[in-house]
Amino acid sequence: LHIASNRERKVQEQLQFQGLEELTPFWIPDPKRISRFTKKPIERALFPGYVFARFDPSSYTPILRIPGVIQVLTVEKAPAPIAESDITNIRRLLAAPELLSPTNRATPNLQQGDNVEVIHGPLTGLKGHVTYLKARARVVIWIQALKAGVSAEVEAGDLMRISKRKAA
Repeated sequence: LHIASNRERKVQEQLQFQGLEELTPFWIPDPKRISRFTKKPIERALFPGYVFARFDPSSYTPILRIPGVIQVLTVEKAPAPIAESDITNIRRLLAAPELLSPTNRATPNLQQGDNVEVIHGPLTGLKGHVTYLKARARVVIWIQALKAGVSAEVEAGDLMRISKRKAA
């Protein structure tokens, strides 16, 4: 679902109230930054402006009536499903929050754009492509329907190259 800015929590609550399965991934970018109102670390949406929900594609009108929902993502006027493997990968990333990061920088070991699989650690089996950060690599999990990705920091030694990047 595409939603209004900073309405992830409200839409999440309404979907739960309607009994729908939803996934609204949040992460804490800097545990030292504390909200002066709640006295808790500040959380950010991993995919700002989006909430994942499982619903009957033939009757999604009640979802559109939820305050904050802008639209259901569609392809040729039909709701665009997110691959179950993508949802599983997001859940696995959320299970290892210390590895999450929104930045992509350079690292020396692998070539940028190489397709890799994580072979050691909590993200074993996860597939994505590489961006760089010093001696640690970043694996980006791309959600095609959203045209967005999530990056996780992984030791370069924990990666196995599946294929090299395509030449331009």
